[in-house]
Amino acid sequence: MTPETVRCINEINTFPQGAAPCLIRMEYTDTELFSDVLTLFVNTVHGKYRIVFPRTAAYLSRIEAYTSVRSDEEYTGTCIREYTKSRFLELMNEMSFADKVEAYRHYGVYTEGTVFDIAAFAEPEIMKFGSDECV
Repeated sequence: MTPETVRCINEINTFPQGAAPCLIRMEYTDTELFSDVLTLFVNTVHGKYRIVFPRTAAYLSRIEAYTSVRSDEEYTGTCIREYTKSRFLELMNEMSFADKVEAYRHYGVYTEGTVFDIAAFAEPEIMKFGSDECV
């Protein structure tokens, strides 16, 4: 990941002391899908962000109430997670006929009411609106 993207992910994943989990703090506002590019717009206590996944194979959006935490999944991050082992990756492997399924990366974006699971071939690009910190 580029230093700017890492800074943005770290900023989004940072909780103020004593804050509730990020599902309460993040708010999904909009999404766009054009070809294999997925764009999410989110609001957080830190500001507004555009998260672009430039190369996606698939994505799944779920209402937060219909999600569960599995003890066998492995990931880093909180509001934006990168999984190394997940049920979504297993599902992608089962459903795909592609030769190099291992090239997928699973990212989870956890917002106030919606959870996005994204199978991406490239890291997300994150921009903070109103600031050039994360551009």
